[in-house]
Amino acid sequence: MIFDKTIRIPIDRVGSVVGKSGKTKLWIEEKCHVNLDIDSRSGEIHISTDNETSNPLLAVDLIRSIAHGFSKVNASNLLDEDKFLSVIDLTQYYKKSSHSISRIKSRVIGQNGKARKVMEEISNTNISVYGHSISIIGSFEQIKLVENAINLLISGAQHKTAYDLLQKSRTQAKLDRLQLWEDGPVVEN
Repeated sequence: MIFDKTIRIPIDRVGSVVGKSGKTKLWIEEKCHVNLDIDSRSGEIHISTDNETSNPLLAVDLIRSIAHGFSKVNASNLLDEDKFLSVIDLTQYYKKSSHSISRIKSRVIGQNGKARKVMEEISNTNISVYGHSISIIGSFEQIKLVENAINLLISGAQHKTAYDLLQKSRTQAKLDRLQLWEDGPVVEN
């Protein structure tokens, strides 16, 4: 499969994509079997490959996740085929109102990062608040739950309401797994 695409990231995140001594760039190239050409002045990253075993779409997601504030460690969760990246663009809610976007980002982060941390722990996801976006790494189901919780916060709900939504879903998932275990096949002696 031949792949040739250029994406643009914020200039202040180029260093994170490159990494110390180019280690993060090399890591993405090796994991995804792609070639990256990074222009640090414009923030453009050219991704190309002519390798049949390459995974350029994973490379795009890894770069996008780092560009949206995730560390390499958190971005590496995307190597799990059941994990995905979701980006909520707050300008879709508030167009260009920087005051409203700052208020929402503050609600999602919480005092000293508590709200974000609690949502991450309950939902078993990674959440990054950067620029005018909120990004989530997790399974499809986990992402939808966190997006619902964030939408509650955006609409003005209390933090407890968002946490309760996540906790109910987590409890239900545990009960569902327990039920599957109890209903498992019966082995006769």
